[in-house]
Amino acid sequence: MTKYSFLTALSGLLLGSHSAQAVSMLHTTNWNALDNTNPYVAEGANWDSVGFIQWTSTAPGNAAYTGTGTLVPSNVPGQFKFLTAAHNVDSENGMGGTTPNGIMDALSFTIYFGDNTGADGSTASATVVVPAANITVHPFWQSGDGAGLTASSAQYDLAVMTFSLANVTGTLPSTLSVSTANPAGLEGTMVGYGQWGNGQSFVGQASAGLRRAGKNMIDLAGTAGDNPANTGISVQTDFDGPTGQGHTLGTSVALALESSTGGGDSGGPLIAGGMIVGVLNGGFPGTAGNLSEYGDRSIWAPLSTASNISFLNTAGVVLGAVPEPARVCLLGLALASIGLRRRRPAMAVAC
Repeated sequence: MTKYSFLTALSGLLLGSHSAQAVSMLHTTNWNALDNTNPYVAEGANWDSVGFIQWTSTAPGNAAYTGTGTLVPSNVPGQFKFLTAAHNVDSENGMGGTTPNGIMDALSFTIYFGDNTGADGSTASATVVVPAANITVHPFWQSGDGAGLTASSAQYDLAVMTFSLANVTGTLPSTLSVSTANPAGLEGTMVGYGQWGNGQSFVGQASAGLRRAGKNMIDLAGTAGDNPANTGISVQTDFDGPTGQGHTLGTSVALALESSTGGGDSGGPLIAGGMIVGVLNGGFPGTAGNLSEYGDRSIWAPLSTASNISFLNTAGVVLGAVPEPARVCLLGLALASIGLRRRRPAMAVAC
C-alpha cells in the first residue's frame, strides 16, 4: 500500500490514507511532543532538503493528497530536481483519472520546504509550484490502473519533478546527494511529513506539515524471489520494539531513534552516509497486522539498480559518490504470509 495521505480538498482535514501512517516512534521516547523535545522532530530539523508535496486531483470529488520528496542535485543548468515516488503523481494509482502509468490528473503540484510548513504551507521557508508537464516518471513504473501494483513495480517507483527559480517563492534549501551503492547493513535515516504515532498502539495523527525523522538498520537490499506479485528488487527496514518485539528482519536490537514510516511519507528518502539510497514505496504491517506498529516493514525503491541509475541520469539528476556499505547482500530468507501496506504478498528474498 502506498504512503501518501488522503485529505478533503475543502477542509484540509485528514480523513484516512491509502496506506499506513508516517514516522512511527518508540513508545519509550517523548514521541508525542510537537517540538524539539521530541528527538524525532529534532532529527527531522537536520534534513532541510526534504520537502512536503500537496496536490488536488481534477477527478470527481477533487480529493487532495500529500507526500514527501527531496531536492537533489541537477546536471541541467537553470533547472532544479525534486525526487519522489511515481505513485505520488500517477493518476491511475487508485485515485481515478485516465492517464495510464503517467502523470496524475492534477494541473500542478506544490512543494513546501521547512521544518514546520504548516498544514497549508503558510509557514514554509520556500514554496514551489511544479506544472504536471514537468514531471518525469520511471518508464517501467506500472500502477495497476487503480487495482493495485503489478509484479515488481515497487523497484521502479520513482519520479522527478523539474522546476526553475521562476517557480519558487522564498529560499530553496541545499540539495541532498544521491548514492548508487547497495546500502544493506548500513544505518539509515527515514524522513517524512506523514502521520505520526508510536509503535505500541499506533493511532495516526495528522502531521500538519511537521517534518520528523527516525533511524533504522537497512536489513535487506536484494532481489525478491519468484512470487509473481513480489516487490522486485527493493530495500527494506523493519520496526523493532525496545525489547525486540515485532522483529522480522536482521538484528532485533532497536536503535535509539528506531522508527517506521506511513501515510504522507511516500516518496521520502532513506538516507545512509549522508546520501539518498532509497525512495519510499510502501510496506507491510507488523506481526499483529497493524500498520506502523512494531514489526512494520518499509519498502524502498533502490537507487543502485541499472534501470534506476539510467532513469535518474536521463532525468538530469547528478549521482554522487557512494557510501561504503557494510555488506552487499543478505542470506536468502522466507517471509511468512502477511498483509501489505502497498499491499504485497509473502515473498522469498535472495542475493
